[in-house]
Amino acid sequence: MILTSHDMDDIEALTDRILLIDTGTILYDGSLGKLREKYDPIRRLELSFERREPPH
Repeated sequence: MILTSHDMDDIEALTDRILLIDTGTILYDGSLGKLREKYDPIRRLELSFERREPPH
């Protein structure tokens, strides 16, 4: 079965083996755990700024 998804929860529920293909080239072939070990350390920091009016 071939599943295309960006939702890791869906993937984790359905399979233990992951194969990533980009334009015909296999980028990764292995377990979901090893894939997470490789890419989970990458963190994203999101900042939100509140706009304040200048003092009068």
